[in-house]
Amino acid sequence: MVRFAYMRVRHDILRVSPFIAFHGYDPTMSWDVEGDVLKREAPAVKERVKEILTIREQLDIRLRRARETQKEYYNKKHKPI
Repeated sequence: MVRFAYMRVRHDILRVSPFIAFHGYDPTMSWDVEGDVLKREAPAVKERVKEILTIREQLDIRLRRARETQKEYYNKKHKPI
C-alpha cells in the first residue's frame, strides 16, 4: 500500500508520478473499448502509443534539464585539487 501511494505522488523534476513515468498511464485511468476491435483494427492502441511516446519525450527533456542544473550547481561549488 505504501509503495502504491509513493508511486502515485507527482515527482518535482519529472512533473509526473513514477508510475506514469514507468508504465505510461495513470492507474486510475479508465479504458474505453473501441468498436473496431472485431475488424482487427485498434485506433485506441495507436493513440495510446502516441501518448506514451509523448510522455517519454517530456521525461527525457526534464531529466536532461535536471542534469544540466545539477552540473552547473556542482561546477559553481567545486574547487579543483
